[in-house]
Amino acid sequence: MKIDICICTFRRPHIAETLKSVDRLDRPEGVGLRAVVVDNDATPSAEALVQETAAKIGVPVLYVHAPGANISIARNAALDAA
Repeated sequence: MKIDICICTFRRPHIAETLKSVDRLDRPEGVGLRAVVVDNDATPSAEALVQETAAKIGVPVLYVHAPGANISIARNAALDAA
């Protein structure tokens, strides 16, 4: 079983701590996690931090840039990615 944890972000530097907390989650044997981070800033402002953090944790991370500064756009992009 695989679970995608979708996280919307907009200019939030604490996304790194959020990803680290996802990595620390206890999960049953055989359950895989992936973090899907959707950045809805006009520019991909979170990309470097997300990629840097992803390289340091054990959970796979997918970064999606969905510009629009609208939470609905970010949520829909997360669902599409999942």
